[in-house]
Amino acid sequence: MNDRIDLLNSMLVEMTTINDLPLLTPHPLFIDGTGDLKMEYDSGDGAHLNPLGYKVLGEYIRDQVAQLLKPGVVIGCLGDSLTQGYPYSLSRGRRTVDGKMEFMSYPDHLKRPGVTIVNFGVNGDTTDGMLRRLREEVVPASLDFCIILGGTNDLLIGVSPLKVAQNIESICVQCVTAEISPICCTVLPVRDESIFAF
Repeated sequence: MNDRIDLLNSMLVEMTTINDLPLLTPHPLFIDGTGDLKMEYDSGDGAHLNPLGYKVLGEYIRDQVAQLLKPGVVIGCLGDSLTQGYPYSLSRGRRTVDGKMEFMSYPDHLKRPGVTIVNFGVNGDTTDGMLRRLREEVVPASLDFCIILGGTNDLLIGVSPLKVAQNIESICVQCVTAEISPICCTVLPVRDESIFAF
């Protein structure tokens, strides 16, 4: 599975280079010496992140887009359950020691005063679903920027890395047409034993 993720990521590098689009590369932060998702970031199912993993992903993306996080800006985050924040999204977060709710999705780490962050993550979604939702939900939201992170579910059900890369390119083209600046992300590794769609 991680070989297919690596191939998809190399295609994303090529696609964003050709189209002169920004590409964030969180993948290296999460890969262990064998090519799998690092245990320290694994929620326990081999595919989803634990609170530390979401924090690392969120802070990485936040730091990469820091110059965009200005009052009045609207940023959408389009993806699957890694964007939604699964498994914590099921309970809308987790309770901290003082009883407050702490949300775990990476978009939660982008929040700043005056900046609107819209989470368009859906558990189990594919890039076909992301394309549909782009037209139905994302474009009408009047975004300035759209961060795109998805494709793992496609690979898990046998969609080719080329088809996934083409879908992500279509998402980017439609964003540009709608005057939304797309920002692509490389796909994170999973543990080889993972069989969970996200």
